[in-house]
Amino acid sequence: MARRRSTEQADAQGVAEQVLPPEALRARRVALGLTQAGLAARLGVTANTLARWERGELRAAHPQQLARRLARLERPPARRPRPTPRAGGALRQQHLPAELGALIGRDQEVADVQRRLARSRLLTLVGVGGVGKTRLAFRVASEVASQYTDGVWLVELGSVADPTLVAHAVAASLGMREATDRPMLDALADVLRSRRALLLLDNCEHVVTTCAELASLLLRSCPGLRILATSRQPLGVVGEARWQVQPLALPGSSAVQLSQIAECPAVQLFVERASSARCTFTLTDQNAPGVVAVCRRVDALPLAIELAAARIAVLTIDELLQRLDDRFGLLTGGPRTAPARQQALRATLDWSWELLSAQEQLLLRRLAVFAGGWALEAASMVCGDDQLRRDEVAAVSWRLVASSMVVAEERAGAMRYRLLETVRTYAWEQLEAAGEAEVVRARHRAWCLALISSSRGAEWARAIELELSNVRAALDWSETEEGAGEAGLQLATGLRGLWVRGRRREGRDRLVQLLARSPASSPRVRARALALAGHLTAMLGDDAAAETFVNQSLDLWRRLGDPHGLADALCDAGSGAHLRGDHVAAARLIRESLTLAETVGNTYRQCQGLMLLGAVLRSLGGHDEAAATFAAGLAVARAHDHAESTAFLLLESANLALLRDDPVHAAALLKDSLIYWRRFDSAHGLARSIEALGRAACASGQATRAARLLGAAEVTREQLGVTLRPDDPVEHQRAVAAARGRLGEKRFAAAWSAGRAMSLAQAVTYAVVAQEPRGSRKLAHPGRAAGAEALTTRERDVIRLVAHGLGNRQIAERLIVSERTVAAHIEHVLNKLGVSSRTQIALWAAASGQLGPERS
Repeated sequence: MARRRSTEQADAQGVAEQVLPPEALRARRVALGLTQAGLAARLGVTANTLARWERGELRAAHPQQLARRLARLERPPARRPRPTPRAGGALRQQHLPAELGALIGRDQEVADVQRRLARSRLLTLVGVGGVGKTRLAFRVASEVASQYTDGVWLVELGSVADPTLVAHAVAASLGMREATDRPMLDALADVLRSRRALLLLDNCEHVVTTCAELASLLLRSCPGLRILATSRQPLGVVGEARWQVQPLALPGSSAVQLSQIAECPAVQLFVERASSARCTFTLTDQNAPGVVAVCRRVDALPLAIELAAARIAVLTIDELLQRLDDRFGLLTGGPRTAPARQQALRATLDWSWELLSAQEQLLLRRLAVFAGGWALEAASMVCGDDQLRRDEVAAVSWRLVASSMVVAEERAGAMRYRLLETVRTYAWEQLEAAGEAEVVRARHRAWCLALISSSRGAEWARAIELELSNVRAALDWSETEEGAGEAGLQLATGLRGLWVRGRRREGRDRLVQLLARSPASSPRVRARALALAGHLTAMLGDDAAAETFVNQSLDLWRRLGDPHGLADALCDAGSGAHLRGDHVAAARLIRESLTLAETVGNTYRQCQGLMLLGAVLRSLGGHDEAAATFAAGLAVARAHDHAESTAFLLLESANLALLRDDPVHAAALLKDSLIYWRRFDSAHGLARSIEALGRAACASGQATRAARLLGAAEVTREQLGVTLRPDDPVEHQRAVAAARGRLGEKRFAAAWSAGRAMSLAQAVTYAVVAQEPRGSRKLAHPGRAAGAEALTTRERDVIRLVAHGLGNRQIAERLIVSERTVAAHIEHVLNKLGVSSRTQIALWAAASGQLGPERS
């Protein structure tokens, strides 16, 4: 007897340990088909006590006794399931909680989801934790409830830890009593078979397989049933429609007025919740930027916004913003009645993390090293190893997308992936906890180095602009990590084209920092970095510091006896001398560089040297010699397909033509340069050529055209966020004054404003097409050229290659035809489009969507 009592006590203790955790207690109640009040009545406690047990706020005083009573309640009499008795035989009810607050910023989504639900019998709202899936689903269900004669039935699955209890939870929501003589799924199908009802399955992600099986069976058996589900990943059922719930909208860059900012959904939610926390809080001109910054920092996730806004009770906006670096410690204290995972931002992400497989967790934490996004190939290189093979990374990435942990977006015809900053911060913590941060960072920097070494010209420029955030992250780490300075110097030096094209101060500052951190770096790496630091410093106007850097570089290269490096450094030294006005010294240094470049066959350095030497000769007044030098540089650039050098040489030749009072020739050169700038998306280069075209127009007596082009160039420079002086400031100001004098202040201002209102693409089209010289053919409207429809496939191939700046010989090599055949094709294209130049062909291609990629 004593042994039996001991066994019973042990059994009861085991049951108590199983039942008393809040999630398990609620699951047992759902399995019994009881409300909190109903179970409380059977246990002899108040409904409030039971609710506090389920929330984990209160422990039972006698857990063993409670366990025994619960165990007895789990043995109901066997009977077939039947619906709860209902008046008039109708099942119609709406089992949805009343909304305690307004649903902000989701009006369009509510309407769109309703329309999608009308077309789909199973619709799953998917999205990252805290994005507002449940609130959206509740509102949609409430809006459509009148369409379902047998009601809308909510099944809350968040606390159902055991997948075998999912069907029981559905049955409990429908008011069915449990049967022991048949499967619960079959019983559910019987009850719903003839019903017109909407089943709302909330929080399916942790029991997704069971939910998929249940949904599939019920939809096959019950033609009048529709299911609206919420989950962090799709159910994966045939016929399932998926709706990605996005974070709330943030203000666009054009929203500067308080009224515009106040209309933004993310800001509206913050202000609504903040004013509840502190009744005196309102949106003002002073705090609006801070409110927007807070919303942006938390990725505009509704849960995070609400948790942040609650802190306004004790913090100002500025104080809140400063503390967001510790977002997981700060963003806590959600409503006590909410599930635990919704009371803190970290708990929400903990819930999502625990649902991932070991492989998914490994990849997600490693992906945190990427800043701004990545492509699958990059993820494979950085994250793949013996624990996760590179050929497995794509499949695991797609599972993370399906789980709403990774965002996938199409950009320029290719898929890009990224993490919300909140998820990235969490994943980074996991990476550091796993002890992998340094290894993964080193791989990431190695990938950046491979990226900048893998291409040149237009392709290089596009790749670096796309991965700029990643490159900066790698540089940031190199500037702070012990022993990482030399690799950082290699990376910073490899970004020469990026720094020179408008980010000069950033490049100079990074090089100076890295040089100071790596005094023992290899001589070649250091010499190259010193030369570039000197070049950028000279461009920034600090002549003395620039000379110091360049002279140190020259000394190193001469000691190394490296003609390639010495040619580069001599060219940089010549550039610095030219910028500080020592043109004689500049010419000497550049000629020495050119001699070395020709000896070693460095055609790129020859192009750069000839362009710089031509500019120096122009400054010395040798215009004829400068023109011949530019022409020689163009010949080398075109022969070796140095597109960027070609663009710069055309621009320099045009500036010289303007000095020689030949605006027609200058305009022709500048229009050709636009094709090359377009080839590698250089807004800086386009702005320079458009500005020079404005000066050419003024010199040709076209004052209105000049004002528009000069205005368009100005706004482009402003949008780049850097101060870019026109090529010739004196001539620029002279052109502005001349155009204003000819037009009068009112007409000049109107033309200038019209130019500033153009997009860059519109400005390029205007620069090439408008007011062609008398006797030339006008560019036909894209798609409406008389012979456009008669273009052959091969002629369209030729158009694409012309638009990408290729010459006849290069086109012939690509298409495997003779140059004579290419010339004939181009003549046919000119006739069919009604245009007179390759530039106009390129503009027609861009404007009519025919540009496309270059074909190999």
